[in-house]
Amino acid sequence: MDTLKYKFIYKQKVKIYDIIGLPYFDNFECVDVLTSTTKCPKAAKYVHLYTLVQKFPPFVTHLFYDHDRYVRNIPQSVTHLILGGDSTRPAQGRGFNKSIKNCIPLSVTNLVFGCIFNQPICGSIPHSVTHLKFGKHFNKSVRDLPLSVTHLILGQNFNKFDTFSPTTNIIYLQMHCYYCHHELKIPSVKYLEILHFDFIIEKNIPQSVTHLTLHNYVGSMLKSIPKSVTHLTFGNDFDRSIKYLNISSVTHIYFADNYKHPIKRKWLPDSVIVIKVGENFL
Repeated sequence: MDTLKYKFIYKQKVKIYDIIGLPYFDNFECVDVLTSTTKCPKAAKYVHLYTLVQKFPPFVTHLFYDHDRYVRNIPQSVTHLILGGDSTRPAQGRGFNKSIKNCIPLSVTNLVFGCIFNQPICGSIPHSVTHLKFGKHFNKSVRDLPLSVTHLILGQNFNKFDTFSPTTNIIYLQMHCYYCHHELKIPSVKYLEILHFDFIIEKNIPQSVTHLTLHNYVGSMLKSIPKSVTHLTFGNDFDRSIKYLNISSVTHIYFADNYKHPIKRKWLPDSVIVIKVGENFL
């Protein structure tokens, strides 16, 4: 059995100080390191660092920087970059809300900004980025997003929907819609996820959208969705009856675990071929 330890490749994430003395140290693929780390397993593909200081080992691939100072000298090894904490990654430092001009390397493909970030991004997002997420307070123009961005998540305070370029390549968009009635002029979007909304105006959603996910609806009655939608998902916070909802184009409909309203066959169009309900549905 001991000999096998030297042959296995270990994929589960571990802390570097838990394995540093092991004779099969080089067999670990995913590690959490410290700013003082000078040695990394030879098999390492995913090297994670959470830090409040600007001291980055040259082999870091996943960097979480959580301090409100302009960041410099991010290693070219970094592919996943988080600047500041949010609800899913609680901040332990002061967050991040500084200019990002000339600070993000071309190696970065996944870029996340934390809760307090609200700086202009024009010309500062590299063309290597494909997945981009903004936190709660971001509300600046997104007109100059690179064409490389295919997945975009917008925070709660964002309302500059009229700044989108019609030539984007975004296929997945997640957004909040607090009383915002702007038309979404993003013809490339196929997957649209809406959190906290009071309306669905059919003409305001791109006809390219085929997969629509709805979460917390705060309006009085939801009446219709765009006819281009074939896959409709109601998220955990959706708590409205679908009795009067016009979903004539939908073929697949999914309800989250928390949905408890009645679902009657006569309310659904003949086009529906798949219905999935949560474990708590009775």
